[in-house]
Amino acid sequence: MGPHLRRLRKLMSNITYRRGQAEWALWRLFTMGRGPLPEDPPHAFKARIKKLLDLDREQAGASIATPGRAFGDTKAKTQARDAAFEAFDVFCLALALDLVDAGYLQAEAVAVLRCSRLELRKEFHRISKLHPPPSRARSLSKDYPKLPNYVDGAAEIADAQVFLILSKRTVAEALPSLRGAPHSVVLAPRLVRGRTALMRAMSLSFSKRSELVLEIAGAAKLIEGFLIRAPLITRARKT
Repeated sequence: MGPHLRRLRKLMSNITYRRGQAEWALWRLFTMGRGPLPEDPPHAFKARIKKLLDLDREQAGASIATPGRAFGDTKAKTQARDAAFEAFDVFCLALALDLVDAGYLQAEAVAVLRCSRLELRKEFHRISKLHPPPSRARSLSKDYPKLPNYVDGAAEIADAQVFLILSKRTVAEALPSLRGAPHSVVLAPRLVRGRTALMRAMSLSFSKRSELVLEIAGAAKLIEGFLIRAPLITRARKT
């Protein structure tokens, strides 16, 4: 990576975005390839985001094991009424919405992002530095020697995919280690790079028949691109 690109990356890492821009970028991510939909995020979608932010604020500091915020300490970043978000914060919101879309409770999604935030931040910045990013047009492994690869025919293909693996258990009474748990339990998430590592990491068996897998590298790149193009949307002051 040249010095000009490093300076550009450093500059972009200091950029923050307003709530309206975050909502706009997230709506673009979730409506890609889904046919004609409203240009602007509808009220129900913005309400989901608000609920996640409110739950994050309520949970902050409630657990010694997972201190801090899932979506960034926005209050500390700005005294303005419209909070500021880093691109990474918006990425974490995208993952939380993915979890809600997959059936997780909003509080569970917030808890997952809180306990995974430090590891996800490192991975997000690693993904951001892939320039140019391996495209879906099967980039050759020799052009990206630091990435995992897979063999397709006679070609070795670079694999930029990153997967987040989660396990949720609701029938706690059937698991000795979880007996007495008052509600569903989300086991520690795992990050793996590349589809080969994913196949090795998936530990399905007769006794463990389901896991949730999210591909997160694509979301990271798309969110960065959408945020750069997001219009400045001023939120109405509440009276």
